[in-house]
Amino acid sequence: MSEQKAQVREKPEELIHAKQLIDECKLDDARRLLRNFEEKGGYTLYDIVLCHFLKCKLLLWQGLYEDLVKL
Repeated sequence: MSEQKAQVREKPEELIHAKQLIDECKLDDARRLLRNFEEKGGYTLYDIVLCHFLKCKLLLWQGLYEDLVKL
């Protein structure tokens, strides 16, 4: 049997910080940070999905339900 080691993926610091800002209700700062993260590019699919999830959470907290559905 071959053993496969589980790969530990570290989240980019921008996404960790954006999540903390959303949890602290600093929504404008979080939006700015997520936008900068998207503009940089070159991330894994996991990072892109996590960024998309955080954007959805941000829109939900802002009450922008129509934009949330469009996203």
